[in-house]
Amino acid sequence: TATSLSPTTTSAKGTQFTLTVTGTNFISLSVVNWNGTPLTTTYVSATSLTALVPAANIAVSGTAAITVFTPTPGGGTSGALTFTITRVSFSSTKTGNWNDPTVWTGGPVGTFPSADDNVTIGSGSSHTVTVTVASACDTLTVGAPGLGGSSQVNINSGVTLTVHGSISLKVSLGVLSILNVGAGILDATNQTITMSNSIAIPQILISTGTVTAGSVSSGNITFSGAGILNLSATTGTLLSSTLTLATGCTVNYNGAGPQTVAGYAYNNLTLSGSGTKTTSGVT
Repeated sequence: TATSLSPTTTSAKGTQFTLTVTGTNFISLSVVNWNGTPLTTTYVSATSLTALVPAANIAVSGTAAITVFTPTPGGGTSGALTFTITRVSFSSTKTGNWNDPTVWTGGPVGTFPSADDNVTIGSGSSHTVTVTVASACDTLTVGAPGLGGSSQVNINSGVTLTVHGSISLKVSLGVLSILNVGAGILDATNQTITMSNSIAIPQILISTGTVTAGSVSSGNITFSGAGILNLSATTGTLLSSTLTLATGCTVNYNGAGPQTVAGYAYNNLTLSGSGTKTTSGVT
């Protein structure tokens, strides 16, 4: 029987480590399993086993089922204990490129954010991080850098930043928080972009690039060219936002569920996706 683990959690992207399993009736042939796969196991006593967990097992966040198998007679597989791998949270330390490890703190040495990670840019300092090659993260927060400062994410032309979770642009007195998509691509499919505007107005800037999201709320969305904004949420697609248009720009409501089109004067409005669209108040 397995009764406890030590440790019970670790951060993703870490190095290999030793896991201690405490329980009862272990023998020298007992083996610790990670999601059903045997680990290299050392018998310590009838109540303790240690097992080497490879770095590959904790490359991304999630949970693992830890069991102990003891051969028959009298053996079998124990009930499972849960081991948790937490997401890495990266924070910017200076202005620079997304794929430069020296820009970031919070992750293992020599790494930069990838698809499973939480990212904060410019919280407490003015930082501009530029996406120069295809990049990704789980959540993205562009923080409030302090009085008179600005935090910004730039996406280079033709380059894609994929965000699998929510995006938050935060502001405080006298500062700016900017997501400059430009001629790049922001893929936040079905996710929420929230812009805090209680003191100042955060901004999303689009020239000829594309932003794909579920909804955008409480900030400025400014087109300077024939860019595209795709929105899929069923409610609040452009809640309390200011939309500044340019020649050739397009807003596309592409949700699979019912959508209410926000009441703006669009240059080009496209209704796609399988969901029904309500256009009351649209000009």
